[in-house]
Amino acid sequence: MKSMFKKLDSAAEEIKLIVTQGRKAKEVLDPKAIQLFKGMYTALERYYQKFESSWEALVDEFEDAERSSEFPTDAYQEIKNSMRRYYYEAIATFQAFEKPAPPVGATS
Repeated sequence: MKSMFKKLDSAAEEIKLIVTQGRKAKEVLDPKAIQLFKGMYTALERYYQKFESSWEALVDEFEDAERSSEFPTDAYQEIKNSMRRYYYEAIATFQAFEKPAPPVGATS
């Protein structure tokens, strides 16, 4: 069970790093920061799936052991909620970088 928590925490940390890089790239608009984010983004789906599968495995293990009241804790539920927000934020950031810039002089 400890290894499943490690996988969950590791995936969460990687997702946070991707989102943090995306925020930095949006803030500074440096081509190198944007390129780094885009590279990191390619792993987002893999880490999010790892997080979700680890989560489900932990839920199943705790239910099977008749300890379902022990997981998820409030802290882990907050982590799960954050991971979902981060996942969608990273997708939106990537899409914003992929969207072509409006022509010069164009108005919205």
